[in-house]
Amino acid sequence: MKKVFLFAIPLFVSIAIFFGAIFFLEKQSSKGAIQVTSNPKSKVYLGNKLIGETPFCACELPQMIQIGDYMIKIVPNDTSFKSFEEKISINKSTLTVVDRTFSKEANSGSVITLLPLSSKKDIEILVESIPSRGNVFLDNNPVGATTLLLKNVGEGGHDIRVTKDGFKEKLIKIKTTLGYRMIVKIFLGADL
Repeated sequence: MKKVFLFAIPLFVSIAIFFGAIFFLEKQSSKGAIQVTSNPKSKVYLGNKLIGETPFCACELPQMIQIGDYMIKIVPNDTSFKSFEEKISINKSTLTVVDRTFSKEANSGSVITLLPLSSKKDIEILVESIPSRGNVFLDNNPVGATTLLLKNVGEGGHDIRVTKDGFKEKLIKIKTTLGYRMIVKIFLGADL
């Protein structure tokens, strides 16, 4: 009986350590990365908490953000510009990219997010714009107007360009990945 007991304790401790490690790794893998750039330099708030200044990247595991929806606020150090706020999603093991250009004439920017698809063989790009009904070009080919879902897009690098009368065009370089929908939200600046 004593031999069984001496054998059982290390076994139970090993099992506890194993499941503890799995729990820890699962908790760590439920994080995503965020990269924020702006012109001019700005403070970055996530859920009303200051997380840094641009250029900002929480791209390594210790700095990564818990998955979920957040309100991001980018506050330019130059106080003559209004801050930018937008709801964003941090998704598991992906990078969310936020870019903002502040200017006296017209502000512009983009938010890029990845969402996993049910099929690991598909690639999609969802293009949104503010204002809506922007003309979308994929690799210089007209493909429609926003809001637009592009399916069966090839894997790799692409250019997304959005134009609209009265607004400055916006060009973004992206890289698509199998099994993901890339959501590209573009904020067009007025062409004054």
